[in-house]
Amino acid sequence: MLADWLHARGDTAEAWSELLAALGTVHAGTADAAAVRGLFTVLDTSTAPPDALRGALRDPVIGAYAHQALRARGEASDLIQVRISARALFVLDALPAKQGPLESRRGAFDEAAAAWPGGSAALVRAMAAADRHETERVLGPLGLASAG
Repeated sequence: MLADWLHARGDTAEAWSELLAALGTVHAGTADAAAVRGLFTVLDTSTAPPDALRGALRDPVIGAYAHQALRARGEASDLIQVRISARALFVLDALPAKQGPLESRRGAFDEAAAAWPGGSAALVRAMAAADRHETERVLGPLGLASAG
């Protein structure tokens, strides 16, 4: 469906930029924000104009997704442009939500937190500030959602 929408608009950088904006900040802070971000993962970004992806790097929601898409294609991408909120959301969305035993889910969080500047408390704060709904859903069962 998204691919059809892009194709109908000629797969232009403008169309991609419009779609990326809709997946990013438009739904930030809502209960369905994580599901909307998840739509990015079904896009075939290999055909996206690099300038559209670079333009999304500063988006506080999907900037890290755009960064990863550029890197996967072998394109240059400056991580410095990606906001902390977008980085935190990318990590949050990669965590196993309610799948697997708590120990393995906690291990995945601890591994991500070990690489985060400031450690686990800083990561939880950044995640909660960026998407409190998904943070509670994913980290709540681990007893981490209100940490920090």
